[in-house]
Amino acid sequence: MEEVTQNIPVTPKPNPFATATLLSKVLAFILFVSLLFLGFYSGMTYQRLSFTNIKPTTDQDAQQGGRLLAPLPQETSSSGKVYSRIGECTKESCLFEGPEAVEGYGHTKGYYRIRSAKDYDGNLVNCDALVVREGTSRMIENFKRWVAEGNVVNTLDDENNLILSINLDGLSSAEANKIRDSKTSTMVTLDLIRKTPEGVGAPSCSSLVEIVGVK
Repeated sequence: MEEVTQNIPVTPKPNPFATATLLSKVLAFILFVSLLFLGFYSGMTYQRLSFTNIKPTTDQDAQQGGRLLAPLPQETSSSGKVYSRIGECTKESCLFEGPEAVEGYGHTKGYYRIRSAKDYDGNLVNCDALVVREGTSRMIENFKRWVAEGNVVNTLDDENNLILSINLDGLSSAEANKIRDSKTSTMVTLDLIRKTPEGVGAPSCSSLVEIVGVK
């Protein structure tokens, strides 16, 4: 007697990981909405950053993406002041127009000079300064305007060059000596942070900039 073999079709079980269920669609939608909200919240938080916390660190950081990791075009500081960005932020400069002054990051090139000033008692004291020959024009022009309006922290020489008061404290001995040894034939370039002015009655050797690089 001939044996008959019957082929019974077998239906494969559905793969739960390959089949889109209603639950997986809902979870995917929730994840998508959550990512959108997170991105929006991060952007708003970044926009509220205080301008005073923004400063470049190293050349490598400054060159990331070809630009500084700069704030958005309009920033509000912790004190409520609004700053509007001036142009693009690059490795060379990142400036903001504030209610009283131009602030931010820039550079100046020049040579060292001792500047005489009077202390609170009217005595002459010697202060460190840089005769600025070139650099970030918007920042230099703003300092000159302040001098014209009566600010005595910085001055102008007979050729209308800015005499920029600088503070060498906090620099290495090599950096401070490089600045002091500079002259018209061997000028030095300073990377600067324009500091926010605070009130009136500044000390005779005060400075409105912080040196963050010496070249």
